[in-house]
Amino acid sequence: MILAIDIGNSNITFGIFDGENLTKKFCLPSNYAVSDFEYGEKIKEQTVGFNISGCVIASVVTGLDLRFKNFLDKQFSLNSLVLTYDLPLGLKIKTDVPAELGADRIANSFGAVELYHENCVIVDFGTATTVEIVTKNKEFIGGLITAGINIQLGALASKTSKLPETKVSAPKKLIATDTVDAMLAGVVYGSAAMAEGIVKRYREALAPDKFVVIATGGLAEFISQYTENLFDYVEPDLTLRGLLKVYEYLNA
Repeated sequence: MILAIDIGNSNITFGIFDGENLTKKFCLPSNYAVSDFEYGEKIKEQTVGFNISGCVIASVVTGLDLRFKNFLDKQFSLNSLVLTYDLPLGLKIKTDVPAELGADRIANSFGAVELYHENCVIVDFGTATTVEIVTKNKEFIGGLITAGINIQLGALASKTSKLPETKVSAPKKLIATDTVDAMLAGVVYGSAAMAEGIVKRYREALAPDKFVVIATGGLAEFISQYTENLFDYVEPDLTLRGLLKVYEYLNA
């Protein structure tokens, strides 16, 4: 079984794959202050009964990928794979500075092409909302990064004197009539409209080529409800599945 690990800014998501089947998924908070021993014990608890034979790691948090590799290699007697931009995946990163491309965006792009075999626009609703454009010929041609929903809500509360802290939930209505609902309507409908607008502009810019549109990330299913048939696929676990595809490709 393969353990895929997506180390994000807010959470670390783990997926245990038996072949192509995601048999278990669990999350831990992403916190550099947590010791390797503490992380190791929690991972050990979650993987009891699973025969982990390989591990692949993607991280957007500096240093955590190598920390996880070091203690997991000892814990499971492995040689874990850490995803970097220069691995021989056949993915052509056509950006100004390829080394700046986040490992999660690489996993999304590689996984999307391997899974769908189409030109893809990927909208990842995570801590940050990112958009990746990758062709069926494995060319990453660019995208964008903007504040995710939780960042938006946090900024509203921290940068104003009267707006309260609130968690993501469904707004009661589009035309809000109280403060909290106005905040929720703003970030939820605003994020949905942003995705619709960006995808529309990308489709125009990329014409006549056709692209399928994929939603992923922890809030993908939630936000997709507020769009008008924008997404061809909603795959919340694309990053984990992309990591599995990277592992399989490099161990074929």
